[in-house]
This record gives sequence, C-alpha cells and structure tokens, in this order.
Amino acid sequence: MKTNFLLFISAFLVTVSTYSQNTWIVDNNAGATADFTDLQSAINTSVAGDTIYIQQSETNYEDATVNKLLNIVGRSHSENSYTSKMDVMTIAETGSGSFISGLWIDDLYTENSAIITNMKIQNNYLDSVDFSGTSVMNNSFLLGNVINSASDIRMSNSVISHNLFTGAGIIFDFYDITFKNNVILINDYSNATGLNNTTYSAASPNNITVENCILIKATGTADVTNFSSGNDGFVFENCISYNAQGGFVNLPFEGVDTNLNDIDPQFLAVSDAGFNAYTNDYHLLSGSPGINFGNDGLDVGIYNSGYSFNNFGFTNGVPRVSITAITNTVAEGADVEVTIQGNTN
Repeated sequence: MKTNFLLFISAFLVTVSTYSQNTWIVDNNAGATADFTDLQSAINTSVAGDTIYIQQSETNYEDATVNKLLNIVGRSHSENSYTSKMDVMTIAETGSGSFISGLWIDDLYTENSAIITNMKIQNNYLDSVDFSGTSVMNNSFLLGNVINSASDIRMSNSVISHNLFTGAGIIFDFYDITFKNNVILINDYSNATGLNNTTYSAASPNNITVENCILIKATGTADVTNFSSGNDGFVFENCISYNAQGGFVNLPFEGVDTNLNDIDPQFLAVSDAGFNAYTNDYHLLSGSPGINFGNDGLDVGIYNSGYSFNNFGFTNGVPRVSITAITNTVAEGADVEVTIQGNTN
C-alpha cells in the first residue's frame, strides 16, 4: 500500500515560542504510533509553552479548545495528501499568547466573554471565523491566512494583514484595527464585498481604515454596487478595486483620494473568484499599477514588505519531509524503493 508521511523536526525557530518545554505529535491515521490521536488530549496533557504538531490525515481532527499558551502547528492547509484539518477550534481566555499555524479549520471561535491577548494566527485556512458573544481578542495578529468567511471579527489594538479573503463576508466589531495588505475576492454571484463595521454609528463614528488592499471581482456579470453595509465606517487608502466586467463602485476616502478605482491589479495568475492553492498566484506582474503604490511606498497586496504568503499554509521554520515516489507492488521479501524529498520553509 502506498503511504504518505511527514517528519516534523522539533528544532525551535522564530515562528514558535521560545518558552517551549515539550513537543507532542498528534496523528489520527490508522496504525500511527504518535503521542495522541486527538488534539484535545494533547492540549490537556501539555503545559504552557509546549508545541503540538498535527500530522496530515484524510480524516478531520475533532473539536478542541485551546486553554493554555501553546504552539499548535499543522502540516499544511491545502497541499494535496498533506493537509491537517480539524472541525472546530475554540480559543479560551487562558489560551492567550498561543501560536496557531498550518491548519485547515472549519470553524474558529472564541470562548464567550473571554478577553484573549497576544495571539498569532498565521498561515491557516479558516473556513469560518466567528469571535462572537462578548469576547474580544486584543494585541493580536491575524496574518497570512486564507479566510473564507468572517462573520464577526471582535479584535482591538490588533493587526489583520496579508490575508486572502475568499468569501468576502467580513464583519468588524471592535476598535483600533490595522487592516492592510489584504486581498479581498468577491464571489462571482455577489455584487458586494460584504464589509460591515458594526461599531460605526452616526453618533459615535469609528471608521476602519483599509490600507494597501486589493478588492477584486474576477468573474461573474453582476456590478459591484456597494462594498459595505450602507457604505459607512470604512476609509480606503492606497487600495485598488477591480471588476473584470466593469462597474466597481468608487472606494470612499477622506481628504485626497489615493485609491485606484476599477483598475486591473494584474495578478500573475488568478483564474476565478475562488481559491486554488496550485493555480492561483497573487504576486503582481512587473507592469502592475500596484507596484510601489502602497502608502508605505511598497507594493499593495499580500506580498508587501517581502511577506512570504504561502498558498499551502506551510509554517516558516518547520522543515517538511515527503515521499515523492514509492514502489506500487513488490514480491514478498523484496525491497520497496522510496524517494524522499525534504524542504525548508
């Protein structure tokens, strides 16, 4: 039988906490001899500062609550045969300071009424984000993720950057958010990005400034008639909007308009409004109007400042070992020939 496996090397680099004490392996594949078969058991056994590596699997890992400071690292979120997927991850207040990377998470929640701080959520595929209830995430980073839907981003004094939003349902619900260098893909059946700032009101206006971002509708025939709920609560600076069919509404601004409205950003390869890790490339072509167009003098989009956005969700500093070829069938007692490839991120 052909088998794929992953070797995690538990050397510590800058992407994981320097306070790590133990390293645990979670693997729910049949016949695996890892430390645990489910993430919650690994969390319950670990102590603050530990690192948990989650192996790739064809079966989703079950729900888990992060209730202590941990480094939780998956193999990838989108590489064929090497994905680490889980159903629901909930962040508890006592999980503050954790680092989450390399996972496909169906639903990312925060525990109700939790005040969560110093999180770094990076290089994941988040099918749904819902920081709902009365919880809030402070002083945290949401970086380099693919986010399909964000029904309630309750964050303050935090940075949301270098993410790819594919469902474009983004609802903000707190103050002092830095939202920059993101790409927002608008569904081919939608005529709006779905941006909504619930903290904005006429009596107490609290605009969210969207900087150095690209909003694009690559396919479909519907015009983009609005980009937010009532077009309130957003100010755009040095952003590019584009509708391949024409008709993207002008982005709102304060003072001088520094945006490029309905101008093709000229991505290297974007075939549709969805996300395909193998075919889509959001680097800018050499002639793109987004080159050096940001308010920092650098490129707009997810590769600004040399950020290493990764379509597959590999974690920086964690080497990968994969089987690239293996003998399909052999006689009893004969040797199996295997080709192994190693990569560093």
